[in-house]
Amino acid sequence: MPANETFPNQTNKSPGIIILEQITSLVFLLLLAAIVCILFLSYIPGIGHPIGMEIEVLIMLALLGASIILTSILAILNNR
Repeated sequence: MPANETFPNQTNKSPGIIILEQITSLVFLLLLAAIVCILFLSYIPGIGHPIGMEIEVLIMLALLGASIILTSILAILNNR
């Protein structure tokens, strides 16, 4: 593929899809940060969990559900 040629689906993306991709990547980064935070707090005995384990689990479930839904929407929109 020549250097000046773009991929076929990269040229006709609407601004809404680009914003949705950025939101999805932000949700994935938040999910990764939450996983790292929970692992970090689990291995340091003196700190504990400042907001409670139940709330942390609910946040993780919300982020995981949002990432799955957003990824599914993007997959459907990119295949049209």
